Amino acid sequence: SERQLGLALDITPAGYSEILDEFGETTTGQWVNEHCYEFGFVRRYQEQYRYETGYDIEAWHYRYVGVELATYLYENDLSLEAYYDLRQILPWDE
Repeated sequence: SERQLGLALDITPAGYSEILDEFGETTTGQWVNEHCYEFGFVRRYQEQYRYETGYDIEAWHYRYVGVELATYLYENDLSLEAYYDLRQILPWDE
């Protein structure tokens, strides 16, 4: 797990103790998604990357990749898998 390796973290708005499925729709979630690359993070699992990552959206899950790579991914609308050309083998691909 990216979390167990210390590469990722889950974010929730202040005052919440549980992960929110709708985090990406909150003011906090929108701000974090728009600015995370400035601090070296990427929102790991996004709807448009579902077939590349093999995961559905997790608007609360952010991974640290460094400012340079995060900025490149953000500016080029790429998933980490697309950047490294590591397409996931998914059951629905067969």
